[in-house]
Amino acid sequence: MVKYFGLLLCLLLLVSCGDSYEYGIQTEKSEYVRYKSHEFKASSDVEAFKVGYEKYYEKKARYLMGKYIYKERGIVEPLSFRVRRYSDYVFVDIDTTSPEIQSLKPQIEDLVISKLRYNKETLDSAIVIKREEDRIARELAEKERIELEKKLAEERAFKAKRIKQLAGLFRTEKDEFDSGGRIWHKHKYSPKFTNRNGVFLYFQTNDGKPSNLRFVIQYLANDWLFIRQVRFVIDGKPFPPYIADFKRDHSGGTIWEWSDGHLLNSVDMALVEALASSKSAKMKLVGSQYHKIKNISKREIQRMKDVLDYYNLLSESS
Repeated sequence: MVKYFGLLLCLLLLVSCGDSYEYGIQTEKSEYVRYKSHEFKASSDVEAFKVGYEKYYEKKARYLMGKYIYKERGIVEPLSFRVRRYSDYVFVDIDTTSPEIQSLKPQIEDLVISKLRYNKETLDSAIVIKREEDRIARELAEKERIELEKKLAEERAFKAKRIKQLAGLFRTEKDEFDSGGRIWHKHKYSPKFTNRNGVFLYFQTNDGKPSNLRFVIQYLANDWLFIRQVRFVIDGKPFPPYIADFKRDHSGGTIWEWSDGHLLNSVDMALVEALASSKSAKMKLVGSQYHKIKNISKREIQRMKDVLDYYNLLSESS
């Protein structure tokens, strides 16, 4: 009995001997490669490779046969595998490039095919189909890449040409007192002075990058309105009132009121975008006691569209 117990103990010790390994099989495409790993014991890297590669190739064979021969659905493709040895408290990849390990692959593959009772010729045909599918996928991806690059190049060329065309419609004013090199861009047909009637947009650039899109409303008349808000009807649709800080001045019996505001919110931005793309628009200048309704001319609308186009194109290119 003691002799039997001693023999059993030796066998247990032999089984528990060997290094700790793990094999991992990747089955999902993701930004970070993830393996489903399994730990086991093996006496050497060669023996560990046999275990890991057999598990991997069995999954690979089942996938190839199931998808390409038997047309089964929902089979998960094994994408890659690894075998690692536990060393210095971490798992590190074993060297699988040695001739001894590489020579094992055909033997293991034959063993797996025999185990699964597959015909090797049939499996080979599945591999050929898979390779052809991969080739077609690569060619399609390359074609799509070339077409996308061509489309992007055409878009860049169109934008560069359009920017050059629009630049000719603008006058620039460099702020010599601004250390950041601020340059104002105004449509060359928009009013140069505040004592003119007009509705227009303008913006600034720093090192070619546009910002600070501004909306200007100017009113010239003989009588004050003391404007508090402006209401717009654009293509027959009323918009929420535009609230702005209006300044005032006068000379020789003529008065003028104007606002020059930065477009701070999406409501105001939606208003000027609607104006720039409209066919007809008018505004009601609401004062403290009286109001004045004025049509916005097609030329003013076109100038606002030019400013928005130029601003957006520069934003996309900077």
